[in-house]
Amino acid sequence: MVDQKNVFYSQVALALINFIAICYYGGIFYFGTQLAADLGMSQTLLENLAVVPMDPHVVLSGALLSYFFLLYVIYRRENRPNACSVYSFETILELVLMFANLYFLQFSYNGVILLVMMDVIYGAKEFKVVVGGQKNWAIFVLLSLLTFFLSEETSMVSFVRLPSIEAYIHMYPKDSQAFLSFGRQMIFSINLIAFMICLLLYILLSVKQRHEIEQQLQMASQANRDLESYLALSEKIAEDRERKRIAREIHDTLGHALTGISAGIDAVTVLMDRDVDLAKQQLGKISRAVREGIRDVRRSLAKMRPGVLENASLEDALKQICEEYQALSYLDIHLLYEWGDVDFDVVKEDALFRVIQETITNSVRHGHGKNLWIHCYLDNDYHLLMRDDGVGCDHLKAGFGLKQMEERVMAFGGKIKFYMDKGFVTDISLPKD
Repeated sequence: MVDQKNVFYSQVALALINFIAICYYGGIFYFGTQLAADLGMSQTLLENLAVVPMDPHVVLSGALLSYFFLLYVIYRRENRPNACSVYSFETILELVLMFANLYFLQFSYNGVILLVMMDVIYGAKEFKVVVGGQKNWAIFVLLSLLTFFLSEETSMVSFVRLPSIEAYIHMYPKDSQAFLSFGRQMIFSINLIAFMICLLLYILLSVKQRHEIEQQLQMASQANRDLESYLALSEKIAEDRERKRIAREIHDTLGHALTGISAGIDAVTVLMDRDVDLAKQQLGKISRAVREGIRDVRRSLAKMRPGVLENASLEDALKQICEEYQALSYLDIHLLYEWGDVDFDVVKEDALFRVIQETITNSVRHGHGKNLWIHCYLDNDYHLLMRDDGVGCDHLKAGFGLKQMEERVMAFGGKIKFYMDKGFVTDISLPKD
């Protein structure tokens, strides 16, 4: 199976082939010039060239030096932890060194274009197949191959006057000329085949990575569905437990108190006709039982109050839960509290806290947005506007959480609206009275 090492080794092979090719072509220029000088044919060589050639020492040393610098830039690019952009400094430097190499070899060999093209495709983040860059790299490959074939010496001489390498090959002995020409064709073919293999391995690797990512996404999606099912079940279980707990609280407090009050009233009814003073005493006992029942109810309600509101104001409590949610999720919560030092009663304060808490939870679980804005402001009424930049939904279907929010707000004569506006919006107003 194709892996990262296969692509790496194919790139190394392509770099080695290009090194051999540069030495081969630079050697033809260098030794061809030496042979012409030794045989006294320098004038003949110059006459066969369209332009005055470059110093053969400069040709060979410049081509090798520019190539080594190019390999160094490629090495640095490969060892960066993150993929570079196609517009990065490394890419521009590679292109400059590539054209420098073409210049020193007097456009007799252009195989280095394929090496640079492969490195850019492999290293640039815009061409990653697994992130949707298929179209980008396909266009880049076509343009690069077009540049490759247009920069061939036979094509370039139509536009630019260049010293032909064939003139240097003619300086060699007859039996060596055919060998050198055949070597040129072999190097061209081997380099092109090596590039095709590199490209094929890269495509196979990208397809493999994309397939693995799709499998991981499917697994994550399945895990998410399982978690949602478990969460719904957990909420149902928690809801049933809470109902049972509240039922026990009512039974243990109000139930006993009301039973005692009922029995006391029955006794008063009987005593009213017999002993008024005793009836008054009984009414006093009933009054004390009622007050004790009220205290029991208050104690039960205190147990149900959010812990964060025990020793903090509503504003401080909201700031705390916003910080907690931001630390646990990717949601940035922007709280603007303009209610000042308003003193809500305990029940209303608890309800507002629960409504805001439910909105934050929904933004994290369903909205999948990056930001949530919470604005508490005051005009004729108390207003609470909450808006996220999540996905929203086409058709709103109120679930248990939204219904609970509606019930809490309407219990105080308030109004609540849910709608979509570049995300999900919850608009609440509560009367001051």
